[in-house]
Amino acid sequence: MLTALLSDLDALAASPADSALVDAVHAYLLRELAHAAYDADAHEAPCGVLEMAQLIRRREPRWVLQHEVAVATALLSLCLDGSGDVHPDNLDAARELMLELVRKCHGPSAGDGGGDGGGDGGGDG
Repeated sequence: MLTALLSDLDALAASPADSALVDAVHAYLLRELAHAAYDADAHEAPCGVLEMAQLIRRREPRWVLQHEVAVATALLSLCLDGSGDVHPDNLDAARELMLELVRKCHGPSAGDGGGDGGGDGGGDG
């Protein structure tokens, strides 16, 4: 269902007049999916990590960088919230998405989104 919604939004984003609306909907979806990682039930069932990954893969590095802290915090919460209590699929997906997030925001292709080329993350060394 999310894949279909994202595809519809991609089509809508083709119109410059609607791109701000699409950005807002994507940001809302990402916030809600990140919030799901804090939910107690997320430790037993899928918790939105795979859906966050779908959304992050569709967006350019600059947009993802704007939402990096919220996503990283949610993923770290899953990873650090007692690994024994977290569903193994959620834990693996959270670890993989964390690596993907860092690569997209701070890897060699991060400059593709234009702008300051690194955000507020500090230096390399």
